[in-house]
Amino acid sequence: MANSSKRDARKVALAEKQRLALELRLKGASIRAIAAEMKTAKSNVDRWIDEAIAAIPVEPAEKLRKIQLERTERYLRDMDAQLSAGETPAVRAAIRTLDHQAELTGLYAPTQVTGKDGGPVEVKVSGINVSHLSDSDLAELAAGRIPDALARAAGLGGGGGDRAPQADAGADAAGAAGDQAGSPGDGEGTPRPVP
Repeated sequence: MANSSKRDARKVALAEKQRLALELRLKGASIRAIAAEMKTAKSNVDRWIDEAIAAIPVEPAEKLRKIQLERTERYLRDMDAQLSAGETPAVRAAIRTLDHQAELTGLYAPTQVTGKDGGPVEVKVSGINVSHLSDSDLAELAAGRIPDALARAAGLGGGGGDRAPQADAGADAAGAAGDQAGSPGDGEGTPRPVP
């Protein structure tokens, strides 16, 4: 029995250390300050705080979601008479309740869009396929350095010029570049604006 009471006393002492460490941390004390006050190592304080947080009972999210959904249904049923009468405060409350329901059920969650056969979506800009561009090329597009990124998308290399190769829908990029105004057939003319 003596071992059992010693073990229980150690558990109580540990729980008290965990509680105090978490309380001090929640008040804004640093781990170093808590360790100094409790006359122990920072690693002990850190561990005690982690253990104290882990011991806090947390209701599973799905269970809480179901409870909240049931509450919203009950609120809507309770407002039915006022809603039927068209009372403005009840309508506003119902809209907020329905909005909360939509959040709980994930109706506002972003939709994942996939392309053909679940693959990536193919993106074309003025007839040029840009879906194979690297992140840095896409960043250049977003930053307004469109000519070089579009040149790479068209397979023309790109690299420092202010000209953007243009491609009409259905035409390949090389043919489109050769069709630009300038010397016939040299592909070195003034770029046309993208339609």
